[in-house]
Amino acid sequence: MSNNSVLIVKGCLKNYSWGKIDGLEEWSEKTNQEQAELWFGDHQAGKSIEIATNKEISSTNSFPLLVKILCANEPLSIQVHPDEQTAKTQMPEFKLANNQPVLVDKSGKDEMLLALTNFSAFAGIREINNRNNILKSIDDLVLAEVIKQKDFKGATLELFKITPNDVTKINKKFISNLAKIDILDAEKITFQKIFEKHPNDPGLLVCILMQFHELKTGESLHVSPGV
Repeated sequence: MSNNSVLIVKGCLKNYSWGKIDGLEEWSEKTNQEQAELWFGDHQAGKSIEIATNKEISSTNSFPLLVKILCANEPLSIQVHPDEQTAKTQMPEFKLANNQPVLVDKSGKDEMLLALTNFSAFAGIREINNRNNILKSIDDLVLAEVIKQKDFKGATLELFKITPNDVTKINKKFISNLAKIDILDAEKITFQKIFEKHPNDPGLLVCILMQFHELKTGESLHVSPGV
């Protein structure tokens, strides 16, 4: 096949539980299942299908771009992706329960999010005074050590020392005080949605440490490796 050939493909559909029933049928097909992501590329975890042959596409060298269309029907997880060097090492000090590496491939991941509809996201680190004003508004002594921290890592480590019972209590306090906190209404709505789905999760408090972004249709957000 010539290097200049154009392949007509269909994407690889991912039915993760956070997707919406047939939420991506406009770009794929109706399945009566949760449709979360539609992948276009030759990633080992989900290759596109060439229309002409109905077979997975293949290439001599891995294609360096993976395009995903997402239908997020629930709050997504907080993630940080590796640069090329970190991905190649496979982070041997970290293993999953089945002794598999944490990183599923050896490629770095530099991301660009393009909003097809209005989309809210937390990405990057919130300015420390803004962060602490929000934490102080919760008015809970358990957060004192978090407030003392000068960097994101230190504050996050302190958050994960909080007991599960205290996390639930603080989450409830935070949500009950939302109306009084000086942040955008869109951000308050986003926090409320996270709480409704994950009321006992410390990730809600980690989001207080992060910058909030409200993307309108057509707007984009670049997330570098390590962010």
